[in-house]
Amino acid sequence: MSKLTVDQVKTYPVGTDPSRGLDKAIEELYGVRHSVNGETGEPETIYYPYYDGKNVVGYKVRKLPKDFDAAVGKIGGELFGQQLSSPTTSYCILTEGEEDAMAAKQMIGGAKVDVFSLPNGAKGVKSIHKHYDLFDGYKRVYLCFDADADGAECTQEHGDWLSTITETRWIDLDPAIGKDASDYLAKGKAAEFRQAIKDAQVYEPEGVVNGTDIPIEDLRQPMPEGYVIPFPGLHEKLHGLRKGEIVTVC
Repeated sequence: MSKLTVDQVKTYPVGTDPSRGLDKAIEELYGVRHSVNGETGEPETIYYPYYDGKNVVGYKVRKLPKDFDAAVGKIGGELFGQQLSSPTTSYCILTEGEEDAMAAKQMIGGAKVDVFSLPNGAKGVKSIHKHYDLFDGYKRVYLCFDADADGAECTQEHGDWLSTITETRWIDLDPAIGKDASDYLAKGKAAEFRQAIKDAQVYEPEGVVNGTDIPIEDLRQPMPEGYVIPFPGLHEKLHGLRKGEIVTVC
């Protein structure tokens, strides 16, 4: 495996795990390739391409069913599918795995939505931090992580960061159908997946209260006097500074 080169893998046929139900057009769009067992002719190893700009610099290697091997070439901090991003697209979906990204892209059909995957699954928390400008260009980002404990933790960690950049929503998948987008596609539940996107809730970091959730009765309550500010005009407006509050001075 270590003797393989990126150029050699580029010559392999396009394809992935046949049990996942992916269309050939999606496999070609993302450039995923595979090698087959010499005796059975069945797909044996899948190669997920990672880019630097528009150039493939490495492949993540997966031996079926789900054994990951040493990468071919270099896998950096780029997202899977990032080469397909468009400056005119307003929405994107971020998934936990490569198969999930392709499945989500297929199930949303012709919707103009970019779909990426984290390079290292739920462990890739910091892998998106260098992509501030990428996510800042979207009107909304959907988080579509696995319906398990790791996925919930991943949603919180990425949601806390992304929600400071743009509107972030999380897709609540039904474990009874499947734990990820790939399961939904394999089970023919594309309609249910699209509905889950429509039902996606706005992500709000723990401890942060949306102004629209504050009852008007609370806002009408007079503010208690706090510590005196040595500026009369400002003190009159703020009624001083109180413990437990964060005051931002611009």
